[in-house]
Amino acid sequence: MALTNHKTQRGITLAETIVYAAVLAVLFVIVVHGLLELSRTYKSLTVSRRLTLSSTSLMERMTYEIRQANDVDLSNSILNTSPGKLVLNTTLADGTPTTVEFSVSTSTLVMKQGGASLGSLTSASTTIDSVIFKLLTNGSVSKAVRVETQISATSGGYSKTAKLYNTIILRGSY
Repeated sequence: MALTNHKTQRGITLAETIVYAAVLAVLFVIVVHGLLELSRTYKSLTVSRRLTLSSTSLMERMTYEIRQANDVDLSNSILNTSPGKLVLNTTLADGTPTTVEFSVSTSTLVMKQGGASLGSLTSASTTIDSVIFKLLTNGSVSKAVRVETQISATSGGYSKTAKLYNTIILRGSY
């Protein structure tokens, strides 16, 4: 029996190279798609966070000030329309009478106390689309203010809008 020594050459064939390249291309596409989706989700969450923070601080401050007020200054307020303006007659901690005003200025809700601006109640990345103040009365016994506002946040092509409603009874009216 004769033994033949065949030298075989090992290597990668063209077909194997094409299969490996196709597998790597599919993996690359999956990774890139995942990264793009992660980026979109991050932008969407950022917009949601900005909207939530602005709307929470806005409504909390308005609720606090309206609840502390004695009365609504009807002659200086703009009610039942957007953009509305609410002027409240209230007192400071030391008992000094003053006014608190909420109004829209360049798509931000601004608060003034005693005529002096305290700044915007919303962040720079959010805008006030509409704000309506409605005075609700129960005869001459109690007064309440209904606040209806629409706030938007936009970043990187993503936009979210929230409609907020609240009814607050004035402390000085009951």
